[in-house]
Amino acid sequence: MNKLVITGHSLGAGVASILALLLRRAWRDKPVSIRCVAFSPPGGTLSKRVAEAMRSYTMSPLIEDDWVSRFSLSTLQLLRDEVVHALVHSDLSKAAITRPVLCSGFACLQSLLARHPALHPALGEVETGAEAEAAQQQLDSAVTSVFGAHAEAPFEVGMGLDERSAPPTAAHLLHGYRQSACSVRARPMWPPGQLVLLSRTGGESLGGCCGVGGTWRADELNDARQLQRIVLTPSMIWDHFPDRVLGAIQSAVIQETGSVEPR
Repeated sequence: MNKLVITGHSLGAGVASILALLLRRAWRDKPVSIRCVAFSPPGGTLSKRVAEAMRSYTMSPLIEDDWVSRFSLSTLQLLRDEVVHALVHSDLSKAAITRPVLCSGFACLQSLLARHPALHPALGEVETGAEAEAAQQQLDSAVTSVFGAHAEAPFEVGMGLDERSAPPTAAHLLHGYRQSACSVRARPMWPPGQLVLLSRTGGESLGGCCGVGGTWRADELNDARQLQRIVLTPSMIWDHFPDRVLGAIQSAVIQETGSVEPR
């Protein structure tokens, strides 16, 4: 054996990258080429120094909004801070915030069951075709009525925990939160190797939250700091599914070469 390719998805991608690192050290005197392809690896896999040192033999394709590839203790702390800040400054009730989220999740489940009948014995009860499109339009109208015209935009606060613009009572609570929860920050962690970012270049079809939909492109991500934040979008969970990653890669290859067949 003179060549070994190690691969995996999600947690398996993290394991594959660490295994490749250990084997290259253990077999440094053997004539074996070791490479790793880590699909959608966890964001909190390695230190920055080790992650960059693996660029020559590790490639990590990931979809832009995939929450797992952005997930680490430091990004989770940042998300916690931003959510607390948003809740303090929001005029909406918890029910008004939660209802559209639950409805959106149910709409995704319906779309998934419609494409995979074996997953649900009562598929006949799931709306399809014109009925599904009408239901989706009603859902969009409900979400817009609660969150406004920019309901589909990524939810990124990015304002810091500023008590000055909060109501007096909330400002006092927010100050206490800052003193207790924000004093210790975790060290940033990084996904391994060369990062390939899969981005949408075209819109998704109806029910696209549960399918690939649209067109995609692949670009090398030179600045991994872009992944040091969890971005809340309707597709953040579905972007991690392996069938979606495969579809995005195939679409990107077609956009680049005109065919999914290897050269």
